[in-house]
Parts: sequence; C-alpha cells; structure tokens
Amino acid sequence: MVAIEALTGLSPIRLSQDPYTGEIIWHEFATINLELRNIIDKMVRSKFVHRYQTAAEVISDLNCLPANIPDRQDSSRLFKLFNSGRYVVKNIIYLLISSTAIFLGLSILQGVGYLEKYLNRADSNFQIGIGKVKNKDLNGAITDFDEVIRINPKYAPAYFMRGLTRFNLGDKKAAIDDYERAIRINNNYIEAYFHRGIARFELGDKQGAIQDFNQAIRINANYADAYLKRGVARFELGDKKLL
Repeated sequence: MVAIEALTGLSPIRLSQDPYTGEIIWHEFATINLELRNIIDKMVRSKFVHRYQTAAEVISDLNCLPANIPDRQDSSRLFKLFNSGRYVVKNIIYLLISSTAIFLGLSILQGVGYLEKYLNRADSNFQIGIGKVKNKDLNGAITDFDEVIRINPKYAPAYFMRGLTRFNLGDKKAAIDDYERAIRINNNYIEAYFHRGIARFELGDKQGAIQDFNQAIRINANYADAYLKRGVARFELGDKKLL
C-alpha cells in the first residue's frame, strides 16, 4: 500500500476496492509502465497466496524491468523526482521492508511537497461517495457521483463508480452507459471494460461481454479474472474449444 500511496498521492482510505475481485482500484490515479504496475498489483493482491511471498521475489522481478522507464509528460511527480523507474520502486520496496524507513521516506517526500496535496471539490465529493458505497448508502453515493460529474465532466472514476453502484442497484443498462462514458474519457480504463463485460453478460449479450474481456486482457495480459469471465462467456456460447 505504501507503493500505491507514494505513486498516487492518495491515502489507503481514499482508494476503493473492486467488489468482485477485492483488488484495490488505483490505476486511474498513476501513469506508470505496465510491467511495473503488474509488480505493484502483485504486491497488494487481496489473496495472500497470490502475492509475493518474499521481498527477494519483488527485487528479482524489478531487476527484469528496463534500466530506465521513460518519463512521460503526465507521469506522477514521484517519477519526475527520481529518473530511474527501478530505483524508485526498489526504494519503495525498502520502505515496505523497514517501518523506520517508511516514516523517514514519507518525511522526505513531505519535505519536497509531494504529499502536500489538497482535495478539490470534485475529489472531495468523490471520496464522500466512496464512503457511502462502503456504508451501503448506494442512492446517496450516486447523488455524490452526480455532483462530481457536474463539477468535472471528465472525471472518469466518477462515471465508473456510479456505474458500479447502479449495477449493484440492479440497473445494468444505466451501469453500461456509465462504463462507456468512463471508457470514452480513458480508452485504457481496464476496470470499466471488465465490469461492462459483466453487465453485458448478465443482460444476455455474451458476445459483447467477450469483446470487453478481450479489451481488458489487451490492456493487462495478466488479468486473471478477465480470462475467467471470458471463459464462462465462451462456454455459454458453446465455444468450448477456446476455453
């Protein structure tokens, strides 16, 4: 979690979980190399058996990354602070290993202003909505996500969370509409593809669901849940040879 907190600038309580997989939803808040993102995902898997079992395993995978991860114009400030991707994440790992180092590292980051971020109004409403989802106040959450979108119509996570909330209320068609809006804003929004696939499957559009799971796998070839859901959809269509 410290790695994700450092990369996104968000505290753990501000990050939501996918209700289907239990995984932390954070990709939208940090633009990083795909291989590096997969390593961090494995560090925080919801199921212990799917995580790295030792720090040595993490370091080994980090050593397989390119010597330098190209800096992008929209990359996180942490990457702008440190030029080498491997150097950055190795230091995050060391922070995770040592609690003393964690506090020291965060103090340093605070010193350069990295953690000194203030929520704007849209972000504040979004987090209030997330809290209401956790407290099962789904209709109240939708009201908050509506307000976020009113303030910032390009706030893709608000569309996604509103869609997820509408799905849980049984309005699958409205959920699909919101997932599509999130994808129009960010065509690599992997969670939106995955959950649109689930909604399409439950509405009987199994071929459309397969297309969405294909997109999720295109973005992340290690997305196990997308493979599983795609296999179920193919089975339902009678295409057993492709399972």
